[in-house]
Amino acid sequence: MSSGKQNITIEINAKPSASELCQFWTRLKNDSTLTGIFMDTMPAYLEDFLLPIAEDKMAIWTISVNGELAGAHWIHDIRTCMESRSGWLATYYFKEYRRKLRTVAAKKVIEAAQLAGIKHIFTGIRTTNKPTLVFGYAVGFHLVGEIERFGWFEGELDGLYVLTVEPDDAEEAMRHGHERAQYYRTHSPLSVVSNDTSH
Repeated sequence: MSSGKQNITIEINAKPSASELCQFWTRLKNDSTLTGIFMDTMPAYLEDFLLPIAEDKMAIWTISVNGELAGAHWIHDIRTCMESRSGWLATYYFKEYRRKLRTVAAKKVIEAAQLAGIKHIFTGIRTTNKPTLVFGYAVGFHLVGEIERFGWFEGELDGLYVLTVEPDDAEEAMRHGHERAQYYRTHSPLSVVSNDTSH
């Protein structure tokens, strides 16, 4: 789609190539601005990060701006929820594209995910990360609760804001969020690092 004056075309790709995934992963792992944004349980290797896709527990969409790779969205911890499925949205945009992408890519991915049957979409934001909370509101998420000592960030258990696209999903999001928190609290980061793709 075109975004007007700057003639920017933003596209999402549900079937990224191996080279796109490698480029995305290299940028993510070497981005010093992400300190404390993603959980300590984020996998160290791309192969581990992608493993849940084969188990139908994760889906990923790469983002391009005018044909150039600009980042990705992924939905992790996918599971059956009522008549469809639920999952948690995570985001990483390359630094140079963050202003250009704004909320357009996230909204396109949410729409694509819902069409693919992931109709109950949540996201979690570390309670100290207020700028991302503002971004969540702009995308259309609703704050439905907070979980103290949710997971490991920078070596310590820290809290998480829980947001949903649909306000009616608040109860399910909080239930699943507390289940995840209970797991993280009883497992050290090293013991879960190969199985987690969240932030």
